[in-house]
Amino acid sequence: MEFLVEIEVLVPPLMEKSDRDRLIEAERVRGRELTAEGIIRAIWRIPGRFARFGVYPGASRTAQSGPARTRRSCTKQFRVFPCGHSRMCG
Repeated sequence: MEFLVEIEVLVPPLMEKSDRDRLIEAERVRGRELTAEGIIRAIWRIPGRFARFGVYPGASRTAQSGPARTRRSCTKQFRVFPCGHSRMCG
């Protein structure tokens, strides 16, 4: 089964530009690694936001919906949808 996952990274407004730039680059590198490993089947960036949609394989809905803590007090929000409910999948 595949899932459409919306991920948004909420960066604190007072984060140093150099820290933000490092965070964005680290997210970009990790996304490429996950795509190369087949963990992300497809990915789309959402213009104007630090957010994206991705298609992930999985046996069940195991990803967390809601906020999750990440690097340097940023927050990641996840929304997970079974792919049967989206035209973006397959």
